[in-house]
Amino acid sequence: MHRDEHNSAFFDLPTKEQIASFCPDNGPCCTENRFQVDVTGVPKSAWNVSAATVFVQSFVTAYPEYKKKAVKAAWVVHFSRLKDIYNDQQRGGESPLQKAKRRRRERRIQLYYRRIRVADSDDDLHQSVVSVVRELGTDGMSSDESDHVSGRGEATYKILRRPWRATALTAFLRVLDALHLKKRYGGEWDKSIGGWPNYRTPSLRDSQRPPPTHLPRNFYSNEWYNSRTTFAKDALYAYPAKYSFSHPKEILQ
Repeated sequence: MHRDEHNSAFFDLPTKEQIASFCPDNGPCCTENRFQVDVTGVPKSAWNVSAATVFVQSFVTAYPEYKKKAVKAAWVVHFSRLKDIYNDQQRGGESPLQKAKRRRRERRIQLYYRRIRVADSDDDLHQSVVSVVRELGTDGMSSDESDHVSGRGEATYKILRRPWRATALTAFLRVLDALHLKKRYGGEWDKSIGGWPNYRTPSLRDSQRPPPTHLPRNFYSNEWYNSRTTFAKDALYAYPAKYSFSHPKEILQ
């Protein structure tokens, strides 16, 4: 028995007999009150597709400000996490290094979907803003490392620099982060539903992760790109600039 982190409902594993006999035409595989996920299977199995539908409907009913498409995408990531937890339990757990790497990856994924939600939920933001974030993907998000000792009791994370990323692009993403905080707090002490944001501060250390490939040329720093060899440039598969890093004036006020 596990606790689902998103809707705080308990779920258990369906039996092999339940999975084998399940037919989508007869109704959903489970209910909100008895949520069952087949973490031994794949996300697109008939059972898990049905479970995802139950989850999405339950979530948007409780939090109507979220769009079904965004919740469904977040569920796919969460399902992967549930599957990892299950597999780790079967293997006897994960090492501290594996745990640290997994948590960094999860924070990148959360950052990606948070920026997508902010851009997708604001009528003043053009669709190209969403497209920029989607082009970057989770691999284009900044990594961070925990630095709890220097914090004030809360979880503190040092943002690792991405030398390959254009300064204008980084500034563009920071605006989305500021919009997120504005929507959460609105200049008041009261916040919307959800956990407190992580305390993130810039670091002088560079990320050791390789740069993502197949991005528009202006996503890459000119200084960094021009310092690459011809072979390294070709390996990036960069293509001509497609987006400009600008936000509508309305949201910058």
